[in-house]
Amino acid sequence: PFEGQCQHMVRGKKRCRRAAEAGVSVCEVHSERELKRQKVIREERRAASLKSMGKPQKADGARIAEMLRGAAPSLTAVEDGLVADPEAGAIFEHLCGDAKAVWQQSKRAWHEPQIETLAAHIRALPHITPGTNLVELGAGKGLLGCIAGRLCGCNVALLDRREVSGEIIDGAVRIQADLEDCRLDDLAGGGACVVLAKHFCGGATDLALRRIQETEQVRAAVVAPCCHPKMTYDQYCGKEYLEAAGFAAGDFPALLTLIEMSRTRTLRRHDLSAGFAKKISGLAAFSQEELFALGRLARRVLEEGRLRFLRGTWPSARLINYAPHSVTPDNLFLMAERPGAPAPPPQPAVRLKGMYRLAGEGSGATGVLLHLSSQPLSDLPVRVVEHLLEMRDRDPSAGIAVAWVADVRLHRPVVDGASTELVVVQGDPVALLPRLRTDPFLERIVDKAFPFTGSAPSLLEALERHVAVEGGTRIIGYPKALEAEAVAALHARPHLLDAVHPTKFATAVTVVEWRVDMADDVEYLCAAVPVSFWDPRKWPSLGAAPPSDDRGAARFKEVFSRCPKAFPEGCRRVGIVASAPDSLAPVVALLGAEAVPLTVTLGAGGVAWTVSADAAPVDCLLVHLDEQRDDILKVLCTAPAALAGAHSKFLCTIKLCPNARSFNPAALKHAHAKIASDLCDHVADLQVLHLLCDRENERMLGGVLRRRAPGSAGPVPPALRYGDVHSDHTH
Repeated sequence: PFEGQCQHMVRGKKRCRRAAEAGVSVCEVHSERELKRQKVIREERRAASLKSMGKPQKADGARIAEMLRGAAPSLTAVEDGLVADPEAGAIFEHLCGDAKAVWQQSKRAWHEPQIETLAAHIRALPHITPGTNLVELGAGKGLLGCIAGRLCGCNVALLDRREVSGEIIDGAVRIQADLEDCRLDDLAGGGACVVLAKHFCGGATDLALRRIQETEQVRAAVVAPCCHPKMTYDQYCGKEYLEAAGFAAGDFPALLTLIEMSRTRTLRRHDLSAGFAKKISGLAAFSQEELFALGRLARRVLEEGRLRFLRGTWPSARLINYAPHSVTPDNLFLMAERPGAPAPPPQPAVRLKGMYRLAGEGSGATGVLLHLSSQPLSDLPVRVVEHLLEMRDRDPSAGIAVAWVADVRLHRPVVDGASTELVVVQGDPVALLPRLRTDPFLERIVDKAFPFTGSAPSLLEALERHVAVEGGTRIIGYPKALEAEAVAALHARPHLLDAVHPTKFATAVTVVEWRVDMADDVEYLCAAVPVSFWDPRKWPSLGAAPPSDDRGAARFKEVFSRCPKAFPEGCRRVGIVASAPDSLAPVVALLGAEAVPLTVTLGAGGVAWTVSADAAPVDCLLVHLDEQRDDILKVLCTAPAALAGAHSKFLCTIKLCPNARSFNPAALKHAHAKIASDLCDHVADLQVLHLLCDRENERMLGGVLRRRAPGSAGPVPPALRYGDVHSDHTH
């Protein structure tokens, strides 16, 4: 600094250039007195700005909870509308099987059951006839609209304000525009139409309901709201109901905060003291389950306001549950028909709460519950459901009606206060048990199976129905403590107690405690199965892999089985780069191809390939090395040049985060981005698959090897085709 320059550092980065008076280190602008005066002025301006903006104050958590509980008795009953439609599932597989994987397909376990149910309800509308105009709002890639259109033989228009890549057209008309700038009658071509929307985010649902009421051509509507925390009080169409229920405009952010809390899997202490506590006070006084219940009640109250707004002109409007809470927390949709429409056909009642019924059939409350050998917060149940849905959609004879992940909240859990995820496979247990047992991939991960053919309100009633006096009976309970409770309950029925034996039995009785979606009442799923058909003593062996089967080979076999297009037709030569090449020889034999062993040396100088003259090129390349992730990526980057092939397909096993000690979705997402970036010049059509045989940290890479022309600019890193980080249940 020059002599006499101000010594004040502006924003802590650079020195003030003004001159200071003699004997003073700072200029007049940066004197202590002036700095204090400027600070007071800024604080006054900020206070005035906040006052004019009407900054919301913290809501009292106890008061909000009391008001929500007071509004609960007057809420309209929600219809139970869980429907499984295998025909819609087959269309889902047909539309997505040959196309690049869409977002809904990459999270198939969550989206396909939702789409099936909505499509089944659309199909049951009295206004739906061949040639009807369907208009899907916020269509995205258009999967729901295309499935409903093909299922019902309707014309489909897809509206979305975004430019969509990888879209599914299937004869539909795509319109890129904002709903605010559109008229629904124009979208339908001037004729009568049915409007549908799945997960229409935030205030877009309220705008859609207003447009539906204003448009004479709309005959019916099916709208599933989503993302409530994104909407504002000005957008919300149910303000009249909220005000009548005692809620003020200042309480609206608190309701949205409670909804956001109910969407999380677990609440940390920090969330209650710093995160969500910024908008609601007194959260520490509530338990986690109470906060979840309040959040779901807040969502229900907001949907009640929308329902009553819609009923102002369409009295037939209904609120219907279309998915279990474990599939999506936003599991309600609004359905309405214009006044004067014929009444919809009556639907069969669902005998068991939380279970799907089959479209056009009875309740469908039969099936098998699968308990997996997985860690807490694992996404293995989701992967199992995806595999089961693939089986059903590709082979109707599999006997699977629907599969989904159930978050069963036990009164007597194995770990106190914890919830347990079970895979529910609905269908005929007689057909399901042999099929599930012989599946080569499920046998590695399923450690218990519980068939059920009905339910009972009490444990004793379930036992009275199924315990066989002749031949002996063994009781199989879940959780395990339920078996001791069952024996204690049978002391009131001595003749049945005498028939129970742990080893000498001809009938196995399964009893599972069933309480889903925060329900207060408990039911017991139960069944009696002859031991000649199903012996529970043999099922624990399912959790252990056959000792003769190499896990690496099993991973490749799964790709060939579940992704038949992973390899080109007419594949004759398969290159193998593996720590133990002989382990993959049986895999190549399944393809009927010739195995070509290749040697790769990893060292400080890089990657050295040893390829004989008759080895290259190969049609496909399998890579299975016990190396770190970055070394494996180097092998893939050098493979195109070493094999002298520009179009060879490849499969490679890899660990995303080699040093990770726990399941970290953020780290996995970062690893995905690094893989796409490192391979963008050398691999086309990159896929990242998470298989049933994979552990949480393991993936299977697939794609096509390519050689970039010398001097050409590098392409944009390819988008990953399978978004496989199942870190939340947001949608």
